[in-house]
Amino acid sequence: MLVGIVVAGVAMGASEVEWARFRDYQHLLHRLPAPLEADGKPFHGFGYEFHSTELDDGVELAVNTLRRGHLLVRRTRPLIRRSDPEAYRLLVVLRGRADITQDGRGGCFRQLDLGLYDTSGPFEVWRPADTTPSTFAMLTVSRKRLAVPRGVPSGVIGEPVAGRWGIAAVLAGHLRELSRQHRHYTEADAARLAGCTVDLFGAFLAHLADERSAHTTDAWRRSLFAQVQTFAEARLDDPDLGPQTIAAAHHISVRLLHKIFQEKGLSVSAWIRDRRLERCRRDLADPQHHGATAFSIALRRGFRSESHFNRTFRNAYGLTPGQWRDQAHSAQSP
Repeated sequence: MLVGIVVAGVAMGASEVEWARFRDYQHLLHRLPAPLEADGKPFHGFGYEFHSTELDDGVELAVNTLRRGHLLVRRTRPLIRRSDPEAYRLLVVLRGRADITQDGRGGCFRQLDLGLYDTSGPFEVWRPADTTPSTFAMLTVSRKRLAVPRGVPSGVIGEPVAGRWGIAAVLAGHLRELSRQHRHYTEADAARLAGCTVDLFGAFLAHLADERSAHTTDAWRRSLFAQVQTFAEARLDDPDLGPQTIAAAHHISVRLLHKIFQEKGLSVSAWIRDRRLERCRRDLADPQHHGATAFSIALRRGFRSESHFNRTFRNAYGLTPGQWRDQAHSAQSP
């Protein structure tokens, strides 16, 4: 049966009105089939929209939008004991960002990232305070309705999965359109769409299972490590280069990327930093860059903070950038 719940609130007045709206939102989350508790603070202009549709028995799609507030949402063990649909929940970030953790795994989820969660386990979602609205689609499917490849949930729960290509992009786009069109399909449509959605969710999990199987071979890991190094070397000057960028470009989780580097005794971020420092060291010694300041060279090589650059350079080479440059130029003089 098609059941819709639509709740909306916009806090535009005094702080007591905003706090009242915020308490309404807390009560709404607490009454869900998989109840949640929320702490945080609303700001001037705090607002929310929440729409939930039961497409079919054991298949629910909810869309949640938040504006002007920071929030920590938890599913705790007492709440699990109170009510648990015994389901898997797939979250898709349609707009904004959030930090999400379950079973000690998680991270920063950005637009079109997906995450898999188990309603029978605690998790938490942190939405930072910013002015950009955040919108999340949440597909909850009963375990009885979903064919899950063995071992997949334990390996991917909480991990961000980029939804910008492949079957993840198909699934993210499907949920986005389902959420946009919820007012326009009939009960019969909803039941049919539920079947398609569950099948697509299952295909996505099967893809993750295939991916995990491929990632167990030593040859694959060695090849990936070489590919990652080549990719990162070509983009070292980009200040946004980091573990998430690299993982997304190679269709792997951030956790797996860190593990592959750890097997080599390395840290992803430290390796990027050291490669940038080496380029800066060469540039400082190059007479062609004599007229450029040390920090302008650092900026060009991907550093953002002068104090951070100076400190890390000295820790690496025992000299400040200026001292290194003077020493190198003195050695080059006839």
